[in-house]
This record gives sequence, structure tokens and C-alpha cells, in this order.
Amino acid sequence: MGSDASKASTPTRPAWVPDDLYPFQSHYADVAGARVHHLDGGSGPASRRPIAVMPQQILGSRPLLAEIEGRLPRLRDHPALIVWPTKDVAFGDRERRRWEEVFPEHRTFLLEGAGHYVQEDAAPEIVTAIRDWRPSGHA
Repeated sequence: MGSDASKASTPTRPAWVPDDLYPFQSHYADVAGARVHHLDGGSGPASRRPIAVMPQQILGSRPLLAEIEGRLPRLRDHPALIVWPTKDVAFGDRERRRWEEVFPEHRTFLLEGAGHYVQEDAAPEIVTAIRDWRPSGHA
């Protein structure tokens, strides 16, 4: 007998996730024989808080991000695997080419059809890319 999605267990929220920034209920459900994780965002102001906070956090991180970008040339001589989604609405070909310039000794693995949340859209392909990658001059 298959599992009833309405009876799926609710895992404990990770300790590092603050309650006020993550007011969602986490659930697992059986879908087509696979155990699938999903979030119930609920409704109301509390469920929209993460969406309001994230842009503020990104803008507030500009000095740190600029410092990191300034240090990227130190990594130029290191091999890199660039795993890139083809359907990301936030980061496209221009951004991918920028990373390819930063790391001239790179291999780019395009995740066809994957969007911004690549780990959700193409987890098996990412694992394959990492397992198959061999930097030049390395066994």
C-alpha cells in the first residue's frame, strides 16, 4: 500500500534556520513512488518576510561581495568546474562568460533546461559533472 501524502512526516527544521526568517512548514510526500520534499508557505505577512528580507541582505552585502570579487584574480591559475543552468532567470550567458574569464582553465558543464535552483532541477547531472571532472594535470 502506498503512503498517503497527507500523512507524510514533517522533519525537524534545521537549527541554523531562524524561525522568523523561515516560517514555512516542511513536508515530505510520496509522488509517483519517490519521496519528495516540499514547503508549505502558508499565507499572510509572515510567509512573505523572507522575500522582503533577501534583497536587503544582498544590498547590504555589497562591500563584502566587492572585496571577494577583488580577490578573484588570486584564483586565476586554479582549475575550475563551472556548472551552469541554461534557464536561470537571474544569471545568464553574460555572467557565465564572466566566470569563464575569471577561470581560464575551466570546464563548463551546461545544465540544459535547469533554472535558478539548479540543485532542485538537475541534482543527478551536477553529481555526474563533479564525478567526471578531471582538472588538467591532475589524476
